[in-house]
Amino acid sequence: MWPFLVLRFLSAAGPAELSDADVARVVAANLFAVKACWAIERRAADGAERGGKVVLALDVAPTGDVLATRVDGARFASPAFASCLRARAAAWRFPRFQHGPMRFSVPLVFVAPARALSSE
Repeated sequence: MWPFLVLRFLSAAGPAELSDADVARVVAANLFAVKACWAIERRAADGAERGGKVVLALDVAPTGDVLATRVDGARFASPAFASCLRARAAAWRFPRFQHGPMRFSVPLVFVAPARALSSE
């Protein structure tokens, strides 16, 4: 009976690694934070039509805490935008896992709102 308790204890620590689905769930649950950074950037753009793709790199500890963040490809936006994304993502919480830390790359596409068509 004792080995059963040990095996049960080990399984409670979480899976060996995070799956892509685990990461996608955390990103989806925190899209409001990503959108908040984009809204700030859009207000600061003063009507300039900007958009593009960034890659948010995350280093995640087995505890689920984010150890480090990096934003690549944000040349279309201000440094404050990348800083906002890094700060928001640093507060995200992932499920616990056994082996780590793990690094993930999350592509994010930002689109400028469509201009209203003139009736002239």
